[in-house]
Amino acid sequence: AEDLEAIATLGFRGEALPSIGSVAKVTLDTKTTSDLEGTRIEISGGKIFAVKDIGWPGGTEISVADLFEFGVNPELTQRLTSATVVGVEAIDDKTCTHYAYRQPDVDWEIWIETGDRPLPCMYRITDLRDPARPDYEARLTWDLNPTITPETFTFVAPEGADRIPVETTALAQGDRP
Repeated sequence: AEDLEAIATLGFRGEALPSIGSVAKVTLDTKTTSDLEGTRIEISGGKIFAVKDIGWPGGTEISVADLFEFGVNPELTQRLTSATVVGVEAIDDKTCTHYAYRQPDVDWEIWIETGDRPLPCMYRITDLRDPARPDYEARLTWDLNPTITPETFTFVAPEGADRIPVETTALAQGDRP
């Protein structure tokens, strides 16, 4: 029971990825430890438009860009079957306007802060193709004046972490691993 209480996050739920890909540009970079090269998959408008080999150190990274970008791709706007302003709601310590949208297979909502900082506070995407209706929700915080120093990019291992030795081999110039 103590182990379960120590979990800070349950990680990313992959079933939300198709829903996110239907309303944003998604890039997935991945590589297993046994592969020599990584793979990049680029998704926009719910369609895979590129799959290519990349140099990648390992693991998986998912990037989401242009979330809910309208006006650039009319196909995305035409998919909407309804849109409504739900009203003003509190999200954490912010007052936000709640918008809800529906399109085939996906419901999505966004809360945008009212006032002079109209930044997204939260969004939720629900996959309607699955009877369980899995959804992905993100609460957003913004630092518009970050302090960035060289220490920002310095790795600090968490307490109790062990160093994993990595063997390297010298390659002749132009050789590939």
